[in-house]
Amino acid sequence: MRIRIPLNILVVIAMLAVIALIVYFFFFTGAPQNQPPQAMPQSIAYALEYFNAVNSNKTIIVPSAYYPYAEALAINNNRVIENDTEYARILLNDSHYAGVDYVLIDMAQLNNMSALFEKAGVHAAWNVTEFNKTYYIANLSTGANKTYRNCFVYGNATDVFDECQLFVSSLRIGDVALASFPRSSTICSINASIFYNGVNSTYIPSVASPNSTCFERGLMFVYQGVAAFYMSPSISQTFYGREMFMPYNMLRNVLDNYGEARVVSLN
Repeated sequence: MRIRIPLNILVVIAMLAVIALIVYFFFFTGAPQNQPPQAMPQSIAYALEYFNAVNSNKTIIVPSAYYPYAEALAINNNRVIENDTEYARILLNDSHYAGVDYVLIDMAQLNNMSALFEKAGVHAAWNVTEFNKTYYIANLSTGANKTYRNCFVYGNATDVFDECQLFVSSLRIGDVALASFPRSSTICSINASIFYNGVNSTYIPSVASPNSTCFERGLMFVYQGVAAFYMSPSISQTFYGREMFMPYNMLRNVLDNYGEARVVSLN
């Protein structure tokens, strides 16, 4: 026995099926929408939104992890590209590529240093040493009429970073950063420190001589209440170290300051 269905009923069923597929596509398969994914860090969103607001017909390179967010925010004929090898070479080798106008960088790239060094083809000794993010204030003494006063002390006796005022015979000489690194009892002078409060940064060079017994040429970075860490020169003296961590007013290429993220001109 054959069941016959009138043609008009088949047309209605087909239309309903098409509508159902459209609804499913837009609501369940992640079809392109005007709003970017909600997981994007706020600082990244601010940086990209400002970049797009003040630029047109420009190309920005971003790490692949941020590409979907950056692409979703792109307006004014701005173009977003991802190429993690080129990105790493920009950050660590100060490389430039034809047609790439800007690069997006953020503090989170510190967690990706191994991969960046590998992709950039850089073989260098580098390290990031973390210290206690909380501090207390104390005066330290080393004898020979030299004292360290009003020190911000991060850590403990065997793993500590101090930012101090250096006095010699009651005369203030300047500021100095000192550190005793893990598994070492030697107290070393640090080239400079940067203190960041989430909005503004303060750069404090040390008065210590590079010829000191133990002098580290890297950079201490203190994000007040969040983190305190030392970056070796192989990081701090790269494009990334300079453009991400140095105070905004000391740089010329940063588009604006967005906290933990920056957009930097490559031209």
